[in-house]
Amino acid sequence: MEEKIKQHYDGDDIQLLNYSADLIDWKDKLAFAETEIRFYKKLLLSSVMEVAENEKSRKDKLKESLLNIEEIHANFFSQVARFSVDAEGINECDDVACETYYLNEHQDYKEKIENFFKNYRTLKEELFVFFEERI
Repeated sequence: MEEKIKQHYDGDDIQLLNYSADLIDWKDKLAFAETEIRFYKKLLLSSVMEVAENEKSRKDKLKESLLNIEEIHANFFSQVARFSVDAEGINECDDVACETYYLNEHQDYKEKIENFFKNYRTLKEELFVFFEERI
């Protein structure tokens, strides 16, 4: 097994490794989330998921939440592509202040995107319960 972190790496080297790994991970997660969202929308709108009158508001709320998360997802999808390009600027840094700027930007973005994934997981749990009740 190849070790990713070498003994001579300092804290900055390790941060840069995580920086790149985060970007790759976010792109992968967002790409798969796009497929999932499309599937959930089709399933919610399909005739298979007909609901009783007293359940329509719950289904409508889920549809609205899904459309909202889809819009947020689309924003993150385009942002992560731009962020990835902008992040390359860290390789041009000549001083600690420059690196600190990029690492702080990365940390801020990481908090935002991880919050999105947390909210998306919560919605998926609600969808799973809704679908499971109808199977």
